[in-house]
Amino acid sequence: MALNTFYKVLIGVVSAVVVALVIALPVVFLCCGGVDKQVPGLRAIPEKDILMKEGDPKSVQPYVDEMTEFLKPYVEMPNKKGVINCNSTVRPQGDQVCNYPESLLNLCGRSYNFGFNKSMPCILLTLTMDESFRPTPYESLKELPDDIPRDLRSDMEEDLENGKLRKGIWVDCNSEYLYTPKPLFPDYYYDNLDAAGYLPPIVAVKFKLTDKKNEDIKVECRLWGKDIDSTDERSKVSFTLRLE
Repeated sequence: MALNTFYKVLIGVVSAVVVALVIALPVVFLCCGGVDKQVPGLRAIPEKDILMKEGDPKSVQPYVDEMTEFLKPYVEMPNKKGVINCNSTVRPQGDQVCNYPESLLNLCGRSYNFGFNKSMPCILLTLTMDESFRPTPYESLKELPDDIPRDLRSDMEEDLENGKLRKGIWVDCNSEYLYTPKPLFPDYYYDNLDAAGYLPPIVAVKFKLTDKKNEDIKVECRLWGKDIDSTDERSKVSFTLRLE
């Protein structure tokens, strides 16, 4: 009887370990697959500092390849079911998601090598939100804080829609820049975060390095919204650009 009891206990322990492993393994696979790319917060693509050598296409090819790979799901998006073209009045319903046309990237798109062939590289910014990180947009110019960057305030004022501030989370980078399409992640992209096929919007930032050769250009891009804590690492991203 004692021996049978021992084996029963042993079988029970082994079974429990096997069940635990079966449950845990998918979590590990999910963690280490594509899910980690959707960590809430501001993200820059390429996810590394930029070192360019003038006249050397090989020096920039890894950055171009990374950005091209990142854009693949966006390029394929229009062919997917439930994808619609959104704006401030046309918003996703049910299982719909907002399309992000590659044409919005303009001179920061693939056909222009993301600006790397002209020593005017683009960085792609994306903002992923979930319930743990969902900043609230400013409702009016009166709500803007005193320390908001002057250039960003000017962009907001010039881009008023029927006299009202556009809804969304704004972004500003502390360097010479050109935003495409504008320094704003529109709020309608965040109506349906859990729908299948959802992708976050993109803001491209173009930098001119030809006048700053052999300098380390340190850039920090930061989100601006009503309840964003400036100390929250999810609200900003930093990187360095250099042209040799």
